[in-house]
Amino acid sequence: MDTLAEKLKAFRIETETSVEDKEFKLVSEIMDLNAGKGLLEGKFSFDTVFVVPHRGNSVPVPRTFEAPFSFNMHKERMFLTVYDKKNRANNIANEMSKAVFMSLHGKLWYIVFTSKAYGYVFGLTRNCILTGFSKMELSEFKSYVGSQVFPLIA
Repeated sequence: MDTLAEKLKAFRIETETSVEDKEFKLVSEIMDLNAGKGLLEGKFSFDTVFVVPHRGNSVPVPRTFEAPFSFNMHKERMFLTVYDKKNRANNIANEMSKAVFMSLHGKLWYIVFTSKAYGYVFGLTRNCILTGFSKMELSEFKSYVGSQVFPLIA
């Protein structure tokens, strides 16, 4: 966990882009790292630019997204969980994988199911990316991952 924390603390990517003749500096970085026993949590922050139509013109608007994540140890194995919408979570997991392990996740295959214990609908990929399709609080999702998913794959 210490090596992982050091790599994540150093993670910061700055890129410059031009949208509609305006220059933007976009930043992706790890923020608010907190470590505990068998746990490393934080936020993955990244910028993007949206083009918004306004009275016949296109106006570029920068936006920052922040997604909470956690690395959890469970029975001698480490799991990364990114708490965001599916596509953003997948992209964030890929960026973190490149930063930490210097490689990406493989092809995604998944199943969709309803949890008998929680009553929520989830999708689970073969490399353990879990997507919640039901509306739930973050604390409920974390509880589900810890109590139902980690024991299945550890």
